[in-house]
Amino acid sequence: PSPLSYIRQPISSVSSLDMSFTERLSNLFSYLMFAAMDKFILFPDQSRILKKHFPDAPDLSDLYYNVSLILLNSHESLNQPVPFVPNMVHIGGYHVTPPKKLPKDLQEYLDNAEEGVVYFSLGSNLKSKDLPPNKRNAFLKAFSKLKQKVLWKWEVDDLPGKPPNVKL
Repeated sequence: PSPLSYIRQPISSVSSLDMSFTERLSNLFSYLMFAAMDKFILFPDQSRILKKHFPDAPDLSDLYYNVSLILLNSHESLNQPVPFVPNMVHIGGYHVTPPKKLPKDLQEYLDNAEEGVVYFSLGSNLKSKDLPPNKRNAFLKAFSKLKQKVLWKWEVDDLPGKPPNVKL
């Protein structure tokens, strides 16, 4: 149960929790658009796949409206208040394992940072070691001006021109 008058649709362009009349109309339009897409595009294809692999299965619309349990990959504290029925269970974060202890040298580095620490990483697709020298030097210059210590995810052991407040 999601009352359209105050519960935003997930893809709705409405951003506020207190929706105006036009935002409620926009929210309604989003709902109707996706309901139509479900009924006329997704359900027929999914029904065909279901019947192909499970010929004796009940009709997909019967299955859709007869759900015993729904596991939600979210946490109620991260979203606006929404009414849920008892068979809807939040399990967001269930897959997260407790963190491992940091290596002793890194833990000491973080604990001794009186002004705090900046963690700098370019993610998993970009490698810091592949930065052009001018960009790398710009980062080094900026980091050298910080009061905080900087923990830089760097893929090799050496970084020429590394300021004293930077740890690799």
